[in-house]
Amino acid sequence: MPVLRGTRGKLLATWSEEAAERQVPGLRALERHRLHWLFLKTRTNLYSEPLKVLHFAPEPALQRLLQSRRNLTYHSADLGSRRAAEHFDICAIPYPADTFDVVLCSHVLEHVPDDRKAMSELFRVMKPGAWGLIAAPIRRNRAETFEDWSVTSEKDRERVFGQRDHVRIYGRDYYDRLRSAGFLVEEHNYAKELPTHLIEKHLLPPMGIISICTKAPGAS
Repeated sequence: MPVLRGTRGKLLATWSEEAAERQVPGLRALERHRLHWLFLKTRTNLYSEPLKVLHFAPEPALQRLLQSRRNLTYHSADLGSRRAAEHFDICAIPYPADTFDVVLCSHVLEHVPDDRKAMSELFRVMKPGAWGLIAAPIRRNRAETFEDWSVTSEKDRERVFGQRDHVRIYGRDYYDRLRSAGFLVEEHNYAKELPTHLIEKHLLPPMGIISICTKAPGAS
């Protein structure tokens, strides 16, 4: 099981004020990135089968690891980041239906005004039977997602939504939105399944729910 390492070869913890997570210097690997990678390696077929992958807003550490996998045909995408190889709107993905075996999209949808359109586009380009890790920050104490389209300035968005480029605060109904797009959604409280020594070794969050979204075989 890999450990994401900093520039001196040691796993170090720093405080990221923006994300409030422990971060690996040099790799910008937050707690959720490490948790996601361990889940992808140990609980999916990402390492074992030839797969075509679409990775939105690629996290630097995960991108390096995925690009090195010879079994993957890897596509990175973003609206404008130079880190991604392809640039397009997640609400208008320029690929035919049923193209990808895997979609990775973490902490993107809270930035997208029409998140339901984005979810439907992710569903469209996934092959029947394909799966995706589609994650967003969720306030577990909220039953419903909060949106206010009168909030438009960066200053007000930071005050209301917690970040200047967020347009909503997801509640527990986030998973219902994904299901409305056609996905079968499974919630995995993966961090709780791990032994304490692995939590400490990889500096993982003690709680971490991962949502895996599947396009059912035969779906279109």
